[in-house]
Amino acid sequence: MTQADAVESEISAAMTNKLRTDGIKCIKLLGKGSYSTVKLAWYEHMQKLVAVKLVDKRSGSDFVVRFLPREMQVVRTLNHSNIIKVFSLIEIHPFTCMVEEYAANGDLLQKIKRYGRINEDDSKFYFRQLIEALIYLKSLEVVHRDLKCENVFLDSCDNVKLGDFGFSRYMHEGDESRTFCGSRAYT
Repeated sequence: MTQADAVESEISAAMTNKLRTDGIKCIKLLGKGSYSTVKLAWYEHMQKLVAVKLVDKRSGSDFVVRFLPREMQVVRTLNHSNIIKVFSLIEIHPFTCMVEEYAANGDLLQKIKRYGRINEDDSKFYFRQLIEALIYLKSLEVVHRDLKCENVFLDSCDNVKLGDFGFSRYMHEGDESRTFCGSRAYT
């Protein structure tokens, strides 16, 4: 059994009862990132599909120590039609779980890989919605810091939903960030 498999079974053991109590039933794995596992789930109380992002905090990595608390602080305040909505935050040591809006059409990179280039009209549509999300974030003094195709999600109607605020932070006028973050392929 790999470490990822062991973590997966522990996540299931630690979180399944709490999720079930909250009316959330995990259906399948959507993906695994550097710091999290994301599952598709049915949220009974809302009568809809959601994404459940599970983070194992035992690694003690810089992400877990510095960035996860910031992400949780930021996502609690966000409410915009072009930003993935976080419905619930659950912490059962050593795991954190975020119950989020599900983007049925995946992310922008998946769409590009599937269909090739995106036509100009669709590009304008996506770009406008992305800019609206960024303007909203600026009004809250939030900087995303990991803007890339993989973090631009598309809902079932192909509307942009900016997500993954793992490197985000509040930055007030005059603040400076000295932390390198984001994805090397995009920097």
